[in-house]
Amino acid sequence: MQSWLSQSAEAFLSSSGNMGDNLPQAADFLTRHKQFATEITNKDTDVFTLLSRSKELGSNEKNQVSEFHHRYEQLKQTLESRVQLGSLYQQFHKFAKEMNASFDSLDSLLVSNRGFSDQRISNQMTQVFRMVQDTLTQAKHQGDKFVSLAKAVGTTDHNLQVDKAVDCVRRALNEHEQRISKVSQSWLEWQQVQENVDRINNVIEEIEMWIQESWEIIHTLEKEAQAVKTSEDAARLSTRVDNFKQQQRLQEEKLHIIEETVKKLHFEEHEHKLDEVKRKYKDIVDRMYQFGNKMVTVTETLRQKEIVERMEVPVILAQLRDAQVDEGQRFEMSARIEGQPEPKIQWLKDGVDVSSNADYLTTYLNCTASLRIDETFVDDSGIYTVKAANPAGQAQSSARLTVK
Repeated sequence: MQSWLSQSAEAFLSSSGNMGDNLPQAADFLTRHKQFATEITNKDTDVFTLLSRSKELGSNEKNQVSEFHHRYEQLKQTLESRVQLGSLYQQFHKFAKEMNASFDSLDSLLVSNRGFSDQRISNQMTQVFRMVQDTLTQAKHQGDKFVSLAKAVGTTDHNLQVDKAVDCVRRALNEHEQRISKVSQSWLEWQQVQENVDRINNVIEEIEMWIQESWEIIHTLEKEAQAVKTSEDAARLSTRVDNFKQQQRLQEEKLHIIEETVKKLHFEEHEHKLDEVKRKYKDIVDRMYQFGNKMVTVTETLRQKEIVERMEVPVILAQLRDAQVDEGQRFEMSARIEGQPEPKIQWLKDGVDVSSNADYLTTYLNCTASLRIDETFVDDSGIYTVKAANPAGQAQSSARLTVK
């Protein structure tokens, strides 16, 4: 195993540090390291067996096994980093290849179509240009990610020739930037301006229609609010206000987007129009939020009123009765109590709350309050009181228990 590690595994890493500077070489680097990673994986069983047997070895042999294991894990970590880095490097070269093909396609369109009057060609160029931009963004992201990881890996893997690969990536990115800057900029700028103007006009028209519809909604809601009698009716109106707020947030996002576009492109004509739309938008939003706050208050007020109207003072329909039992017997006393909302029940013995006394089991179920003593003693004799209370009032009943 030591011989394999030194002469094969570590030797492979030492001799395979060149990542190349094109797609075939990058693919070859990745393939060779993946294949070697498979070989390493196949060795895991042997390594595990060696480690499991090290307990039976002497001190020197254990140290050798420990050193071997440390080098083996470092090898696996280095190989894993190379495979990850190689995957990024290969992917970048694939992006670079796609970029070159896209540039060639766009150059061909520009050379063969000088007038740009054909809408079909114009659309085709727009699609190709968008594809170039997307691919360039992905390639730059992939390249930056590769450079960052390559620098990190290179600090520990001294046999890996990362500088050459990093220079290759940066050189390719610079070439792409130079090529894209030469692509029919004047036509593209005009196209972008025209698209932005159309989009701004459409969004402003949509928002103005939404504002008009919203005023009709708020007038309807305010009229319905005058006839609200219950908290449920008020809550329904509040729900409609919430629905409005969801739509309002969408309109606000639209406003923000076109406002940024107008400022960026210095569309003075649209700045005045946008200011007017923003003023109208603010008026309807303020009005709706005021109404929403009012309905929250109305809902809560009606809810509290309804609670009070539904309240019933606790009533003891079946009173407690005096009782006499022999010591050691099981005893239970109960009272039937009703109230709205459901009353809180408290049991007392000679004026002292018994809730913390484990000898007394109290329940309140189906309007019946019960106190049970599984085994009575003389000390259990006394006056027992059940109290029922809710926000509407309270009631109580008492009876004497005598244990002989």
